[in-house]
Amino acid sequence: MSFLPLKAGGWAFGEVLTSAQMNQLNTDFPFAIDGRSGGTYTPSGDIRLNSIILSASGQISGTSLNSSDFAFVSGVATLGFANIPGGADIVNGLTVDNIVASGTFSGLSISLAGSMNAVLDVTAGRRLIGKHVNADVLGVDADHTYLMTATDAVYINALTANRNWTIDTTGASDGERILLRSNDSVHTVTLTGPFAGGGTIPLGGPGGGGARATYLLTLIGGQLYILAKAD
Repeated sequence: MSFLPLKAGGWAFGEVLTSAQMNQLNTDFPFAIDGRSGGTYTPSGDIRLNSIILSASGQISGTSLNSSDFAFVSGVATLGFANIPGGADIVNGLTVDNIVASGTFSGLSISLAGSMNAVLDVTAGRRLIGKHVNADVLGVDADHTYLMTATDAVYINALTANRNWTIDTTGASDGERILLRSNDSVHTVTLTGPFAGGGTIPLGGPGGGGARATYLLTLIGGQLYILAKAD
């Protein structure tokens, strides 16, 4: 049900407010949502919102938030806390600081700015893709710094000169990994970062083991270790 204006265009000064108009207000008003004190509502149809924005202390909670009870049709953006014990269907994406969940999540994407306290059960035919946004990138033919918190893999086919790439681990957690691959057999990329034992690592080129050199690095105790290497 949609509330319509009691009088299109409003009232002119001194114009009479009719009993029919007041009766309509009396009929509609009990169905309005109380934005100050709250309440419990049982609408006969769907309530569709383009977005929901909560304060840092706000939360979305319920015993069953799923496709039959609470469907995120256009995504829900919140700075607060989502308590979803019954699961949810995410149609266009959910962005939230923290989620405590014990139900089932399905849909296109869930973007977490904080943490998710839940067991993720990836069903057959489904998979978790990447840990970062735009995580796989083409390497830069220049001296460059790659953030470990924003990069999963770097690939470069050819270089025009020797380059220095720095692996910045600021904000990265132990167990995070980065894959680096160079197909250049002429030039060398020198990798710099907090490597265990210090020093640098040559990637590709005459000084880096030849063409198609690949390194998989992992962070342990704040230091970078070579987890795997291939030429």
